[in-house]
Amino acid sequence: MLQCQDLTVRGGGRVLVEGLTLSMSRERVAVVGPNGSGKTSLLSALAGRCAPHSGELVVSQEKVGVVEQ
Repeated sequence: MLQCQDLTVRGGGRVLVEGLTLSMSRERVAVVGPNGSGKTSLLSALAGRCAPHSGELVVSQEKVGVVEQ
């Protein structure tokens, strides 16, 4: 299970994602948006590759992955 509450992700000196709250369990998710909108930064934070700027993130022992372009 993956849960986040009021998550904020920053990158390049700007806020990329702000106030994200979600709960997922064994789902596949597509994140769609324009170049530079923070998709990879968000998924990297959810996968534990970088820390979110603020908010709460809980990830169970299940595998969370990011597929680079």
